[in-house]
Amino acid sequence: MKSLKSVLLLLFYFPLSLSYRINNVNGVSKSYGRYRRLSVKVNANINANINANINDDKSDSSGLPQSHLTLLSESYSTLTSTPFPLSGLSPSSIHSSPTHILLSHDTSPSPLFTYANLLAQSTFKSSLIGIESKYSASTSIQPSREDLLNRVTAHGYVDDYEGVRVDSEGNEFMIKNATVWNLIDYEGVKIGQAAMFLYDDLEFL
Repeated sequence: MKSLKSVLLLLFYFPLSLSYRINNVNGVSKSYGRYRRLSVKVNANINANINANINDDKSDSSGLPQSHLTLLSESYSTLTSTPFPLSGLSPSSIHSSPTHILLSHDTSPSPLFTYANLLAQSTFKSSLIGIESKYSASTSIQPSREDLLNRVTAHGYVDDYEGVRVDSEGNEFMIKNATVWNLIDYEGVKIGQAAMFLYDDLEFL
């Protein structure tokens, strides 16, 4: 009799247990499916925004984004009250300028180069981008370089800088008549510094 009851109970509960497990698995599957669809949708939106920002920031494949050129030129003209010397030129013309060396770095604790046109890269024998800008000067020159950066931070710009720099192979050269200025965003926050000087004003030591 007991064994008959056990069989009946087993026959009664097993379908219920199986049904619960199937429903539970289906629930998990549906939840995972919704998560996957949501993830795909979110990732698609993120990728679309990234691509939009990249497209908005394209220059003309010159290496100088229009947004950075705007930052350079508007900061220069605002701080010096004079037109940016290269205004009117396209990003590609500035990037490949045969006369003007143009560089910038950010405001990291040890600032990193964020831009260097081709003439700057050739002069320093390095792409420079992402390198700590302090390495553009030898150890003995660091105090005077720091003094320059502090002067620029305090006064907005200097237009008569002279100083010794070094390329990636250790060759030194003298920069003369360089303009160095703060880079200011639309909210008036300093986000870097830039320097510009003529190649013909360099003196190789």
